[in-house]
Amino acid sequence: MQCSYCKSEIKSGSKFCSSCGQSLDIAMQENSASRELNEPVIPQTLPYGSTGQKGPSRLFYALSALILVIGIASFIFLLVSSLKGIDKSLARIAVPGKYDVNLVQTGKYIIFYEYESLIGDKVYKTGERIPQMRCNVLSKVTGQPVALSKPSMSYSYSFAKSGVAVLEFTVTQPGPYEIAAWYPEGKTGQEIVLAVGKGFQEKLMTAIFSCIAVLGGSIVVAIAIFTITIIKRRRARTATV
Repeated sequence: MQCSYCKSEIKSGSKFCSSCGQSLDIAMQENSASRELNEPVIPQTLPYGSTGQKGPSRLFYALSALILVIGIASFIFLLVSSLKGIDKSLARIAVPGKYDVNLVQTGKYIIFYEYESLIGDKVYKTGERIPQMRCNVLSKVTGQPVALSKPSMSYSYSFAKSGVAVLEFTVTQPGPYEIAAWYPEGKTGQEIVLAVGKGFQEKLMTAIFSCIAVLGGSIVVAIAIFTITIIKRRRARTATV
């Protein structure tokens, strides 16, 4: 055994060095402290939830799922409600025949051939082929006919009822209008449904984009909450002391 100060040999059991007189108990304590200071500090990983930093609760996972479910439900509800509103905005008439329709707004109106339709309790399924009928729109206020033309764009729809645009006209004065349709002389055909409406395409696109915005927003929020929760919980698990 050697003295840690003078390196002289000392007898076992001695309390002092016979050469330098240093207390062997003090030397051993200082030597032990020196070894502890020189040893590298190893980070310790704490079990999550024991001590140290705590991450967000697992309830945030459930919250993100709930937001997603609410977003999907809102998307379906808004879409169905919007389509029902568009459907109700169309005035339907069964032709051959003539009917008075009150057009309360100025602007461009579209006449649809509705090959899958419902008026009252009567269901119409007349095929997608457009019948060869003649049509006329007359202002009841002025007594003048309104010019009809082919649609400037191709419009069609299929939700509960199905139809395709066949004619369009412009109303410059709100009020009652007579809409008549008939088969050419010498020809007969089945009874069909014509639907008249304004701004159909714009209403449909607005409804679709609004519903997509609601669904997309809920997806983004749900993913953000889910991702942030994962990141913070992982950081909490690897917190060092």
